[in-house]
Amino acid sequence: MTDSPVILEDVPFCIGVFDQPRNPDELPSTYPLGLWYDPQLSLVCQQQTPELDGLLQRSYRLGMEMGTPVSEFELGKGYAEDFLGFIASQGRPEGRALEVGAGVGYVSHCLKAAGWQVDSVEPGSGYEAHWKKYGVEVINDFFPTPRAVGPYNLIVSYAVLEHIADPVACLQQMAAHMTAGGKLVLAVPDCTEEVLTGDPGMLIHEHYFYFTEASLARCLAQAGFACRVERAGYGRLLYAVAWQDPSARVEVDAAEIQAGRAYAQHCADFVSSTRQLIRDAALAGSVGIFCPARALAVMPQDIDGLRFFDDSPSLQGRYYPPFPVAVESRDALLAEPVDELWIMSRTFGRKLKAVLEPQLPATRIRLLEDIEIR
Repeated sequence: MTDSPVILEDVPFCIGVFDQPRNPDELPSTYPLGLWYDPQLSLVCQQQTPELDGLLQRSYRLGMEMGTPVSEFELGKGYAEDFLGFIASQGRPEGRALEVGAGVGYVSHCLKAAGWQVDSVEPGSGYEAHWKKYGVEVINDFFPTPRAVGPYNLIVSYAVLEHIADPVACLQQMAAHMTAGGKLVLAVPDCTEEVLTGDPGMLIHEHYFYFTEASLARCLAQAGFACRVERAGYGRLLYAVAWQDPSARVEVDAAEIQAGRAYAQHCADFVSSTRQLIRDAALAGSVGIFCPARALAVMPQDIDGLRFFDDSPSLQGRYYPPFPVAVESRDALLAEPVDELWIMSRTFGRKLKAVLEPQLPATRIRLLEDIEIR
């Protein structure tokens, strides 16, 4: 049994930033997004369709997806160091390791340097230069693949499980590739606050599932794992270390179930009200969005004059389809301030506001907390 989906009709189909305000390979720039609650997994989910599956497979084959790749560069460094520290805390390297969803290959490179015998699986393309640089041989395929047979003492997966159409089956496949005493270490986005507040900022088409601490543990338990789940030390992620235990059970709090069931409609109301707030602000003056990737679902597509800002140099001068607005730097914002600035990062919003307020005395700065529907 599943709850009925709520459909958001015109959500940006965002798989990255580009040099033009449209997606490549004739992929759509907007696409409906259906939300529902799975009571068996106690999870907020995106409605799956064969058409959506096909669009996502095309995107992955092109090597395109949202998020910050873990690496030693730019914004990815803090995420990489924190996750690698969590892996290291689970014990000394001993035997074979598999990374599922290796991305640019940096985590595999570090595991290899730490002493693991590493196999890496990554379905995306366009990363070959990174793999060569890091000295890792990557199986360019989806997991499971006959080219990674195991058994493995350690399986690592960073920001992958939320992309999988059947996460329990995927976890069971991982278990089948593990040694009897092996460990699974994974990371997923922490969506707890979004679920509780109806925030649509977590919504992107490539994510089928939106995990909280309890729902991640429950999903692992249904796949035959006992686990320990904790919040990451850097960024808004959940880490889990898991080991095979068919007797594992996890109860979900009644309040979380209620919030999960209410999320889809709460989210639709949030989108509608926030788009109107932005329209009203645009009528009164200039409006800027800091960290626009966190606001794509709520930004109206029928007004002109929005400006996007981000501190990542790799995003600046590029576009999030379908918006014809190139991302600008913080320096550009300070040189030409807007009348109203919306900071959409739940992770770094308060820190950004504290820094920017003295520099932008005439700008009204708003955080997610200022616009949430309670």
